[in-house]
Amino acid sequence: EVKGSYAQYKDFYVLNNAKADTTRFEVLYSNDDTKVHVTTLSGRVHYNLQGIWKSQLLVEGMMYSSLGNLEKAWHRPTMKATWSNSFILKEKLLVTSDFYFLTGLQAKNYVSNTEVKLPAIYDLNLKFTYFINDQFTAFVSANNLFNKKYERYAYYPTQGVNFLAGLSFSF
Repeated sequence: EVKGSYAQYKDFYVLNNAKADTTRFEVLYSNDDTKVHVTTLSGRVHYNLQGIWKSQLLVEGMMYSSLGNLEKAWHRPTMKATWSNSFILKEKLLVTSDFYFLTGLQAKNYVSNTEVKLPAIYDLNLKFTYFINDQFTAFVSANNLFNKKYERYAYYPTQGVNFLAGLSFSF
């Protein structure tokens, strides 16, 4: 699947570190009379092997123009990709993996009046889900398996490798 879209947004918003305190965020909006143009090109490949393995790769490229009073589309990526997989093992065990990639993120440090180009982000997550019965599931997930200390938002580093376990109940 290949798609292209073009949209115009009134009151387009971006997040950026606050002018007075870079540890906080401000929501910045385009002028009232400005229509920000966003062009997105995307491609997706999906594969399904007899209900045992599903795989999907989604790649998107974004271009922002006519930003009005906004200098740049702060903290908005120019490209992102996601590769998701799910495997069913022995009917009751589901294994999922997600690989994320983001690039083109920028921020502005108003204290030093400099632009900050954030490095590309890549992240791998893995989750095991065991279906106990129709209502109960148990899961264990491991996130940021590359243990990257990336910043999705300037000056806010993510956690390294982290784990989560739990039970879910559906009613």
